[in-house]
Amino acid sequence: MSAENYLKDTSEAIEIAKRIGNKVVLIGYSLGGALTTAASFDEELSKDLHGVVLFAPAYVGTIRNNSLWFYRMSFLDRINLNCNDYINDQKKYDCAKYSTDVFEISDGVEGGRIMSAVAEKDFSENKIPALSFFDYDDDVINSYETEKRLDKWGNKKSKIVIIESGEKDIKQHYIVGFLNPELDEFYIKEISNWINNL
Repeated sequence: MSAENYLKDTSEAIEIAKRIGNKVVLIGYSLGGALTTAASFDEELSKDLHGVVLFAPAYVGTIRNNSLWFYRMSFLDRINLNCNDYINDQKKYDCAKYSTDVFEISDGVEGGRIMSAVAEKDFSENKIPALSFFDYDDDVINSYETEKRLDKWGNKKSKIVIIESGEKDIKQHYIVGFLNPELDEFYIKEISNWINNL
């Protein structure tokens, strides 16, 4: 996978969304949040975007424990992951249902290219409305650094919502999805209200 392929996939997703509905709102989580941000800066990709929703977006300069990742990347081609290592629950989850269980280092390098490209952008120049969610206690990204960038977002209809991840989420980063189903209705209401007011 390359950064260019990530952007090509995003372009295809936007094209499909245009055929399905009237408004295209791109949603991204973590690295996907950086990719969604990159799309919102891209002149061609953003022309059809009504807005973006970002869940704990990861940008270069906001990632915690970089040295651990760089160390692993120096010696390994891939990292085997088990989502249960990040869940505070007696129940064991079938991780393959919810996420990848293998992290290819080459994909991480390409993801880093996207995060770096976004980090160089002037967020005050971005005119696409953004709704952003994150937890101040996130152990993967430095939410305070993330907030500094998002506060500069150039569209006045942009909004930041601080949330508290549930007890199951050890890293306080997996703020959307199966670890925090109690937040689903909250997210639906926040996103729907925000889109209706654009």
